[in-house]
Amino acid sequence: MKYKWQVDNIKRELASISNPILDVDKKRKQVYTSMLFDIGVIEKESRPHIKCDDFFDACMSFDMSYFNTSFFRMLNFLNKAFINLNLDEDVQNVKETSLDYVVSLARDYYKRYDKNNLNYFKKIISNPSRINFVNDKLAHFLGRSYILSSNEYYILITAPNFLAQTSTLVHEAKHVEGRLKGYDNGISLYQELPSYIHELKTLDYLEIIFNEKENINIIRKQLIYKYIMMIRKIASQQELIEKLLYDGDFFSTISANYDYYYDEYHFDELYDIMVHGYQSSTLSHIISFIVGTDIYLNTPKGNIDNVVSCYLFGMFKMRPNIVEGIIKYVNDVLKPKEDTQSNKMKIIEKQY
Repeated sequence: MKYKWQVDNIKRELASISNPILDVDKKRKQVYTSMLFDIGVIEKESRPHIKCDDFFDACMSFDMSYFNTSFFRMLNFLNKAFINLNLDEDVQNVKETSLDYVVSLARDYYKRYDKNNLNYFKKIISNPSRINFVNDKLAHFLGRSYILSSNEYYILITAPNFLAQTSTLVHEAKHVEGRLKGYDNGISLYQELPSYIHELKTLDYLEIIFNEKENINIIRKQLIYKYIMMIRKIASQQELIEKLLYDGDFFSTISANYDYYYDEYHFDELYDIMVHGYQSSTLSHIISFIVGTDIYLNTPKGNIDNVVSCYLFGMFKMRPNIVEGIIKYVNDVLKPKEDTQSNKMKIIEKQY
């Protein structure tokens, strides 16, 4: 297959870093390990089990004022605005195509709508062994990029059909392009901006050239819904930490049955939040979703790069007044169905 990682080479590279000392070697080991885990070649080391005493020490030391910022207040506002939005739609009956065709569609998108960056895309696809397509409908993400340097980067696409494969390839290519442009030196909270915006634009392009409007709309819904689920998860984690700190009965129940509730409440994740706060990559997805939606809706395509650069390098900051427009757009895309016989929600969580 033309577009396929040379897995044996990746294994050799990983084996050569048996005992990393330098940060660069630690990063290389982590990236190669993630790549091989994501394609099912190796098993990832399990996360350490957080001891009960350590968990509750973190609870007692945690300062709830961490959540008393404009960002988390905005998140709670959005969570309430999206409370009734569900999604239970899957793409149906999409024809099979060659991977060369998928790449040609992504290239054509660049030619038509992002011509200034076409040479970056040509460079990215010039080494097919760096791009891997895996038809894995069970994957919990559609694609990932793994960037070690401006000369060594890899892309994995697990999207289940050529429409999603094309938009996902553009998304991941934009991450690599950002490295080549030096965008990774900008503000980390906006790193997802180019990828998210151009993924939406690619879906618009696919809608124009294919008679697949219904399926493309479903893919667009799934993309938007992914961010809604991120917002809901953070809001739920905040509520749970607050209950641990202020609800004595709940605290007593949890402390007496710590191991029983460990997996249900994901105490390892809560511990990381209480000790380290949220990772910038997590917050970046949500901030980029909010700002990126505003740019997608209101910025002429010829000026998108300039606006994105202004955010990435601190000249522009997220404005609170854009939130209402985001809520309207999300509600327009994810119109709830009237048939509500069941309140069960089919959660489609695809991570980039």
